[in-house]
Amino acid sequence: MNVTNSNLDNITIQLPLPTFDEVALVKTLIYGAMFFISLFGNIATLIQMYRMRRRKSTINTLIVNLATADLIVSFFCTGTEAVWNATVQWYAGEVMCRSVRFLQGFGLNLSTCITVVISLDRCFVIIDPMSRNKAPQRVKIMIAASWAWCFVFSIPQNEESGKL
Repeated sequence: MNVTNSNLDNITIQLPLPTFDEVALVKTLIYGAMFFISLFGNIATLIQMYRMRRRKSTINTLIVNLATADLIVSFFCTGTEAVWNATVQWYAGEVMCRSVRFLQGFGLNLSTCITVVISLDRCFVIIDPMSRNKAPQRVKIMIAASWAWCFVFSIPQNEESGKL
């Protein structure tokens, strides 16, 4: 059978519409459980860090930022996935769709970057333990850079911009 590109342009594939079935129910329950565990765990972490706010340390700052990033992931990745599986379609419109997609990418990137910042901070502490007085400023700069970096790299790309 000979198929040319001109023949492929006219071919449409009809995929079945998604439905709420047993698999969607299981996914909804699992994502819902993950959402609530993550929500309560990260809120408990933030509450504990608030209670210890008098004790200023770089690790507390890093933990607060990681818990915040994980809450973004909880709401916009795990939570929306649970709702998506339960409703089977998107009801919130295109602007919310684009906003949620941005926040999904942002949250995942930020959680990863803050984890890297924690690793770098621990590495600096091991390599040069005498530079403790530089640590708070260094951590603030790395955290600010992570938030900015993740924001920029999560901005949606125009589909046409990648074409030459």
